[in-house]
Formats: sequence, C-alpha cells, structure tokens
Amino acid sequence: MDSMLLSSEIFGSIETQVAEGGEADLHELLKKCQKNPEHKEFIPYTHFNINHLPEGLKDADLYEYIRAEGHLTVRVDVKMTSPHRPKFLPNSNVPYPYYEPKKKESLRFGSGEVYNVIKFLDGIGQDVRGHSFFRQYSSCICPKCSLVHSHGQSGAPSSVWWEIIIRTATHVVFDDIEAEHTKCKLYYDEQNHPGTILEISAFMIGR
Repeated sequence: MDSMLLSSEIFGSIETQVAEGGEADLHELLKKCQKNPEHKEFIPYTHFNINHLPEGLKDADLYEYIRAEGHLTVRVDVKMTSPHRPKFLPNSNVPYPYYEPKKKESLRFGSGEVYNVIKFLDGIGQDVRGHSFFRQYSSCICPKCSLVHSHGQSGAPSSVWWEIIIRTATHVVFDDIEAEHTKCKLYYDEQNHPGTILEISAFMIGR
C-alpha cells in the first residue's frame, strides 16, 4: 500500500495501491506492503464474528452494524489518471497525488462505500428513504443500453434502472475522466464464493 504522510500532517495519510501488472499483482504486493508485519492482527471480513469484539462490547446490534458496513465497502479500481489533476494540493506546495502519471493507464486501487441506491423509472427515481430524484434522460445510460441505442440493435434501452452512489476520496477518483475508467467491486473479499463479486461501472463524479 502506497502511503503519503503529507507535510505538517495537515492533509493526513493518503493511501492507494498502484499495480503496474494489474490485479494479478495484488497478492505479491500484499507481501511487500509496509504494514505487512501487522497483517497477522487483521481479521478477514469473511471470518469476523461477535467473539472478535472486545469484552463489554459483544453487542448483537454493534456486530450487525459492523457487518453491514462491511457489505457496503467497495474496492475502487481506477485505470486512468486525469490530465486535469493539479500539480499541488490546495494552498500548498505539496505535490498532488498521482499528478505525474498523467494519461498513464496503470491500475490504481482504493476503497469506498455505497452511500445510496436509487431506482429509476422513466427518469424519475426514489431511494429507500423516500427521497425523489430526477434525470433529464428517461432510459438507462449504462454501456449495454447505450450500445442498443447507438447501434440500432433490436430491443430498447431499459426504462427501469438503478444508480448506485459511491463515496470515495478525491485522490482516488479525481474527475469524470477517471470515473469513466473506474470499476467498483462489492464482496471482493469473498473470492472463494463464485457469483458473489458484484462489479459496478462508474460514469460520473458528483460533488
């Protein structure tokens, strides 16, 4: 894991993993991670149970909350570095993360969380909280539906679709250029369970 502790600790620790060889490099990079001596203390999410909580905190509600947060955690895979990344962090001379690899397509990994899921019908959406959302388009704009629309293939883009709002740090996904080359994976810790990894394609940045 690449880690940057920025000057005066004003900006905190910025962590991502760059894998020049792609996803296949992750297992080897894990061994070389600067935090590796402490990995033995980590509890894999798939093995976590209520007995791992400290004495006095073995609470069923707390356990379920931690499990739910784990289910909402995503791995963010970014294949592009935007040419619009600034040279320095705001109001400083501290280099902005990954400013140098502009236009390079090395794979960068970070993390994020599912913040909201919105179901749309004909451009009108609603989330589980009952909040309403509106889009200028009335059909799905995912790559599959866009292909149908642009190439005149049989069928029509779906009028029903879901939008998943994922929160991550700006240094992980900087702008729409990077978002278009980003995928998010849910349940990525469950490699031994076929069909449980859900891959989401990202399209745009919301501020």
